[in-house]
Amino acid sequence: MGKKSRLKKERRLLNASDGVSMWADADGIHSIVKDEKPSPERVEEMERAYRENIRTSPIWNAMVKKYGRERAEELLLECKIEID
Repeated sequence: MGKKSRLKKERRLLNASDGVSMWADADGIHSIVKDEKPSPERVEEMERAYRENIRTSPIWNAMVKKYGRERAEELLLECKIEID
């Protein structure tokens, strides 16, 4: 599989997760979800689930390959959910 096809597949897998609209840009990965504002406990739970989803995605393999497992874990802890 060529690089272009692999990147398309990775984007398709990201976008297909849970029917949630997601995209990435220079500011990070973004998503739009309709719902009420969650409690702080719910936000923490969502962050844990989000990090676990990243760990099981092709993005995680790319992060480990590029930065090494230890640095990738540090970067993963920086993934936060911000509610606007």
